[in-house]
Amino acid sequence: MNIMLLTLIASIFAAKDSSKSARRTYLVTNSFNLFKINEFSVFISEKNLVYNIKSDLGFPRKLDIIDVSTNQIICRLKNVSDRHRLQNDANFTILNSTSNEWISGRIIRSISFLGAKYFIKWDGYNILMKTKFGSFLTTTFEYENYSSILAKSKKRISSLMGTAKYDLQIFSDDVPDMIYFIGVVIKDLDTTFRPNG
Repeated sequence: MNIMLLTLIASIFAAKDSSKSARRTYLVTNSFNLFKINEFSVFISEKNLVYNIKSDLGFPRKLDIIDVSTNQIICRLKNVSDRHRLQNDANFTILNSTSNEWISGRIIRSISFLGAKYFIKWDGYNILMKTKFGSFLTTTFEYENYSSILAKSKKRISSLMGTAKYDLQIFSDDVPDMIYFIGVVIKDLDTTFRPNG
């Protein structure tokens, strides 16, 4: 009961910037079971699957984002840190469909007592992903030096007791949507207990 009350209070504080309309919305779900650790599905609507995020349980751990329409890997997240460390640090590459080149990036978790902060560096872009203290369900993506929100993800309250589900709203076309998928996955891996694979 206390978790539900805390969640309701946090949601009220988190719902301040919803005046901007999203260009795209996704549902990101964690498909956790004992045989497939840390696998996610990305839907453009509740039922239209567009991407799978598949896990490799080897060491170092890696995650691949696969375009369902072509069955092609379009993003690879490598060297995902163990969630029990104080800092997450992972490298990733995203396939540029126009040039057919892979562009590298990095995501780094910063230690903060006022909420989680992650710095995403990719192709000259510096994006801050943050969860403010008291609003643990909502995460925003913005440029490091500006306050304009590029995207926002919100964990559904029903996810606290079952399969993790995130509503992801994207407000800008500046960077590929894969950047935000990576952010949601890293945040989920960092805040949810699962057995080590």
